[in-house]
Amino acid sequence: MKLKEYKNIYFVGIGGIGMSAIARYFNNKNVNIFGYDRVKSSLCVELENEGMKIHYTEDTNQISVQKEDTLVIYTPAIPSENTELSYFVKNNYIVMKRSEVLGEITEDHFTIAIAGTHGKTTTSTIIAHILHDSGMDCTAFLGGVSTNYNSNLIFGTEKSVVVVEADEFDRSFLTLNPDVAVITSVDADHLDIYQNKERLISAFSDFTNKIKSGGTLFLEENIDTSIVNRDDISVLKYGLSISSDCKGTYISPDKNTMKFQVECNGNTFDDLRLNMGGVYNVLNAVASVSVANLLEIDSSKIVDGINTFMGIRRRFETHISSDKLVFIDDY
Repeated sequence: MKLKEYKNIYFVGIGGIGMSAIARYFNNKNVNIFGYDRVKSSLCVELENEGMKIHYTEDTNQISVQKEDTLVIYTPAIPSENTELSYFVKNNYIVMKRSEVLGEITEDHFTIAIAGTHGKTTTSTIIAHILHDSGMDCTAFLGGVSTNYNSNLIFGTEKSVVVVEADEFDRSFLTLNPDVAVITSVDADHLDIYQNKERLISAFSDFTNKIKSGGTLFLEENIDTSIVNRDDISVLKYGLSISSDCKGTYISPDKNTMKFQVECNGNTFDDLRLNMGGVYNVLNAVASVSVANLLEIDSSKIVDGINTFMGIRRRFETHISSDKLVFIDDY
């Protein structure tokens, strides 16, 4: 069956940030959403308030969906011995990993995928906001809750451009075939999966091979271009140095914001103000402006998109800022 033909979808681990975005996507398509999670988090409560049916104990007696019209989606964070996942496998339900579903959702869309061991959530959320704020039809699956939309999903039409966070965990990003990709960083991470940094770099190299022919890769300036082993895509460097194709300049902090300018392929974007602290977040914004420039979004709308971006929950999120006390939440 095709994804759109299922009447019910059951999520094992529905409270995960990536899983909940997909659950919201199908909920917006009027599919019946069911799920299990071991923790009744604030995000799960939000999903329940949106009409999804969730329980919080591993109990197969609470599974009411029929095999014939139900798809089961699970996250690799769920152990294989989980009672409910084992039940679905044993009883021959159609079971798919989250990344496989994301690959199927995006295969018929122009897709922008943001990968990297850090920075991908902020970058993907800024890109999605610029696109949506400019009036472009955009669907976005985000790895954090956008303050602008109070959600980790932006829902567009069947023909929308899709922005997706490409997760390197468990090599999940290899299910995607993006038209445009960004790699923000390749630092030693998830070594429980990869054993060493060389294997991690190899996986990112495999990801670059998934970009569609004629597509574009934006590579953070400190990542060696040897990660790319093909000549049928454009590779552009972005960063803060003068040698990058797209660069952030005139950077200065101003209270809880960062003021800067971006120069990209002959275009200059002035008077940018990011409502997040940190030079590293300016770097994420430079990547985002670079992608928007490639898509030929009007320069004034790109500037507006950056300046109206309100941030992401728990990504350098300022709760208190006074002369005596500053409280910032960053996971």
